[in-house]
Amino acid sequence: MKILISGGGTGGHIYPALTIADEIKNIIPDAEIIFVGTVTGLERDIVPRYGYEMRFVEVAGFKRSLSFDTLHSVYLLYKGLKQAKKLIKIEKPDLVIGTGGYVCGPIVYQAAKAGIPTCIQEQNAMPGITNKILAHYVDKIFLGYEEGKKYFKTHSQIVNSGNPIRKEILQYTRLSGIEELRLNDGMKTILVFGGSRGARSINNAMVDIELALSGKDNVQVLHATGEANYTEHMKALGARGGVKDNIHIVSYLHNMPAALSVADLVICRAGAIGLAEITAKGIPSILIPFPFATANHQEFNARVLEDKGAAKVILDKELDSKKLFDEVENLINDSEKLQNMRVAALSMGKPIAGENIARQALGVWALNSKKPHFVGIGGAGMSAIASVLLSKGIKVSGSDSNNSNIVERLTKEGAKITIGHDAKNVADADYLVLSSAIKQNNPEVIVAKEKKIPVLHRSDVLSWIINDGVGVTVAGAHGKTTTTAMLAFIAKHADIGATALVGGDVEQLGGNAISGTGKYVIAEADESDGSFLKFNPGIAVVTNIEDDHLDYYGNVENIYLAFKQYINNVKSGGMAVLCADNPKLSKLVKEISIPVVTYGIDNGDYTAKNIRYEKNGTKYDLYVGNNFLTEVNLIVPGIHNVQNSIGAFVTATIMGIERNKILDALAMFTGAKRRFETKAKVNDIWFVDDYAHHPTEIKAVLKAAKQTGSKRIVVCFQPHRYTRTKLLLQEFIHAFDDCDILAVTDVYAASEDVLEGGTSDVLVDAIKKGTGMNVKYTPSYDDAFQYLKDIIRPGDLVMSIGAGRADLVIEHLIKEMK
Repeated sequence: MKILISGGGTGGHIYPALTIADEIKNIIPDAEIIFVGTVTGLERDIVPRYGYEMRFVEVAGFKRSLSFDTLHSVYLLYKGLKQAKKLIKIEKPDLVIGTGGYVCGPIVYQAAKAGIPTCIQEQNAMPGITNKILAHYVDKIFLGYEEGKKYFKTHSQIVNSGNPIRKEILQYTRLSGIEELRLNDGMKTILVFGGSRGARSINNAMVDIELALSGKDNVQVLHATGEANYTEHMKALGARGGVKDNIHIVSYLHNMPAALSVADLVICRAGAIGLAEITAKGIPSILIPFPFATANHQEFNARVLEDKGAAKVILDKELDSKKLFDEVENLINDSEKLQNMRVAALSMGKPIAGENIARQALGVWALNSKKPHFVGIGGAGMSAIASVLLSKGIKVSGSDSNNSNIVERLTKEGAKITIGHDAKNVADADYLVLSSAIKQNNPEVIVAKEKKIPVLHRSDVLSWIINDGVGVTVAGAHGKTTTTAMLAFIAKHADIGATALVGGDVEQLGGNAISGTGKYVIAEADESDGSFLKFNPGIAVVTNIEDDHLDYYGNVENIYLAFKQYINNVKSGGMAVLCADNPKLSKLVKEISIPVVTYGIDNGDYTAKNIRYEKNGTKYDLYVGNNFLTEVNLIVPGIHNVQNSIGAFVTATIMGIERNKILDALAMFTGAKRRFETKAKVNDIWFVDDYAHHPTEIKAVLKAAKQTGSKRIVVCFQPHRYTRTKLLLQEFIHAFDDCDILAVTDVYAASEDVLEGGTSDVLVDAIKKGTGMNVKYTPSYDDAFQYLKDIIRPGDLVMSIGAGRADLVIEHLIKEMK
């Protein structure tokens, strides 16, 4: 695909454009990106250094008074529009992005007129005139500051993305920055700069402050004066005796990422990108806006931070040494104030704004009637996305190794599906979609790369669907499919026009997806490979955090940090719904700044009391704090489903759904397939299938099974992945304590190779030694069938458990019993 990016005149427009371009290349390495600028702008020198091609048009800014220069600008605008139209016709871009400056006006306008998907990114709280005009024509507007929204009265979709920052800004730690800059780690650091050329007024005010702080053992200053002002500044200090070695004066900071990593307080101007970097790092600041910025936009930017408690503002006309020193002393010696400002700054920071802008801009392209091809279209997650795209009128093709009910359903919905993977299946696809289960040596993936057809993960496409509306995403090691399914069914029953994508079939939804025209997009968020970090939901739900997927994350701390980032990715004005029964989530509540509602069986804002297990389901009283709210009735069994239903109730309430409709839907909800799914009841034997494959999930499912009052619980279990079996071996030993008879088949490997210590025979031996229970290693499905058919008897609850196909054993047993 080909993308034109235009933005120029100043670094404030150019560097965001470069960051967005780099992020697009990370997502689609073969994307051809061309920059459009003017021959007189800084972009002419800066952009080629980053390896991107450039094209040029002639255009100039307008003077605010009638003069020859104004008339000349009108002529250049007319000329620029003609050149832009010709350039669009020659390059035939798939997507055009503007980041501000006069140069992007003609390019973005002509692209929009030609029907090409277009986006603009506005860095400042007070938008520039070019973006104000373009807003009437583009498909999507990305805002650096939410406060800028009031200046755009337009049909375009507005996204409070934040400003894109260089990834290097986040790569330095304080320790690595200290080492790089040779500073003292035992001192608080004040970082001072005034832009690449410096700021004379800031430099002048700093002379007295640096002399006053010279020789202090608790604070150090790192001051970049600008090359033009360095000699003058050093003379002013020298004339008054100079400074000690805790005051570091440089003409230019060549490593700003390192400098920001060590700063406890920043004194600087209020350029939009500089402030984006400061808030992403969570640095308190004293801001002195440049007084001659166009439309005084720097003061607007600075006031936003001040209003949120992240900064103090001193206007340039009011700046003097005493005023600045009083503010510095007030902050640097008050750790509590600095910490409060740090938290406020972090709450405003958008560290992955560039990635989010790139991803959503690509979504504008991809959802504009393009033709995706799904490799492995029959998978639970893949099929849901394909179904939603089909409902939007997008032509979907796909392939799968096997035919299935899902494949047949998608075919009826209009998808063109081939059984078997073959290079010719790709045909004229605009982009390829695949899940983590599809390997890179798949013939369709190979030919797509040869043809430079974008190859995207399914989570990329899902993020476009979610981020295009108000996303309600459900994440967690377990319980997310059922909670998502409950929410989807509630939304369907309430008829709010929601779109929903569930990670499993739900009979009451007619599949695993529903498509609507309402604002809400309900979706399961998969944390297994970190892909849930691509989402910017309006409501983020988390059922629990467990030590799962250690093959990807490496350790529990990384899992915790990923969930923290997932919650912090919530859109401005959104909130999180977290299960307080989970210790890790209870801890996390205290570390995030967005609004949170908690729930649980015993802990949280919403809790369940007086839980009653009955023959036809479960009842409980729902409380808010100490106050009774309502009675809830469920058909689906188990304490874990009580917990799931509270999460669904709370989230649906936040979505504005009427309480009686929520309660009616929960009382009718029969569950998602493979979640305590009744397969049959034959000869007083109850056959159930469940997808549980993590020890905590298995414990919850078997506890629910115990609560049914069945005489014995008989289980056929198939472990999922060698890595999980090995890493969680000790947790698996007691996961089956509530079952009476256990058969364990060989591991369902998914895409993994055999791993020593992670095989089923090792697991069986560990369970025998650890519990002494009746467990047998039955390598194949047939082995399990032969073993269990002679053991089961009336009154038993017989379950297949696991993410593989242990349900085939249950199906054979049902046929045998009949």
